[in-house]
Order: sequence, then structure tokens, then C-alpha cells
Amino acid sequence: MRALYGLKQAALAWNKELHKLLLKLNFKRSKSDPGVYIFQDKSGIMLFIVYVDDGLLMSNSAKLLKKKKNAFLNVWEARDMGPVKEYLGFQITRNRVKHTMLLHQDPYILEVLKRFQMENVKHVRTPLPAGYQPSTAPKDYNASPTIRQWYQSVIGSLLFVMLGTRPDIAFAIIKMSQFMANPTEEHLQKALHIVKYLGSTPNLALHFSGGASSLDCYSDSDWAGNSET
Repeated sequence: MRALYGLKQAALAWNKELHKLLLKLNFKRSKSDPGVYIFQDKSGIMLFIVYVDDGLLMSNSAKLLKKKKNAFLNVWEARDMGPVKEYLGFQITRNRVKHTMLLHQDPYILEVLKRFQMENVKHVRTPLPAGYQPSTAPKDYNASPTIRQWYQSVIGSLLFVMLGTRPDIAFAIIKMSQFMANPTEEHLQKALHIVKYLGSTPNLALHFSGGASSLDCYSDSDWAGNSET
């Protein structure tokens, strides 16, 4: 019995068949992420990333990549899109000579700016104004449905960027997301300030270098400045 597109069972049936094939091709499913499959032997290592019906293959061996890709295409009807340039809204730019890779979400950020009618706003240099400390609303305050919906839409749109390629807005988003249930007009304006910041920094991207032997991380969390707790 075949599962058809449009049925509730179709996605699960498709995923089960895909899982069987990848196991047959000697891939192992990652324990930490069920959408990631790993193959490794003397010829190299290969990753197969699956999201719904989109797949991304990566390997440190061109020969291994071609072999496994052809084995997959012999069973499944799929399109080979060539070297990856975009995946799930992430833009990927590679420089094979310098062994570098850039990840960014510029098209999505432009979409967010248009969504909130902020394409031509004045540029700002920080995610939130320097020294800004948001305060909770008065006890008798109850946000209007319009402000609440608008505020939640802004924060939700920014969360996708933060989790993807813009960790520089993480502190600001986490700070402002505390007021999702009952935001004031001031909170809304500061959330839109973060949108302005994204529009002011369109060229920022995650930069990966193939020659690096370690991963350097930086944190700029201002715990001491929290006047609420």
C-alpha cells in the first residue's frame, strides 16, 4: 500500500522508507539529531541532513560523495541541485581557494524589514539602545490584542534569525522576549529597534575557515545590569 501526498500518514511513511534506505547504505542516525545521518570509513566521512523532503549531502571526499549520491538517486526520484547555495532559508557562500564559508540570511532579513515597513528607517549601531533596561508593565495594565499580536510577531520573526546566523542579537531578543504576554508600547518600539539594527548590518555573516583548528566563542551578556532580578 503506497502513501500518497496530502495524507496525514504520508510524511511518516516517507521518512520510514528514507531511514531504511540510509541504513542500507551504511549510514548511522545521529543520537542527538534524528535528521542527521553519518557515514564514515577509510575513504572519508559523509553527512546526510534531512528536513522534511529536503536533503543536504556533505563529505570530505568528492569520490565518496559521488558514490553515495548515485546510490541514493538509483532508488529515489530526486533532483541533484549541485553545490549548495541555499538551504532552509540560509544563504551559503563558499570560497574553495581560501577554504572559507559564509552563512547568512539576508533575503529573510529583507523580508522582515518589508513585513514591518522598515526598509528605509534610520540606521542604528546596537541591537538595543545603550543602557536600556526594560521594566515590566504596571499591575493594572493589559496590552491590547493589536500590540500583543504585533509584538509577538516581531519577536518570533527575530528568533529565527537569532537561532540561525545572528547570535549578536541573542541577548537583546532574550531580554525582550520576557514581555511577550503583556508588552507595552515601549517594549514594541525597542523590539522594532532590533529590526532596525538588522537592517543596519546587512553584511554580517557567520564566517567559517577550513584552516582553523579550534572554535572560538565570545559572550557579551550583561547579567549585572538586570534591575528586575
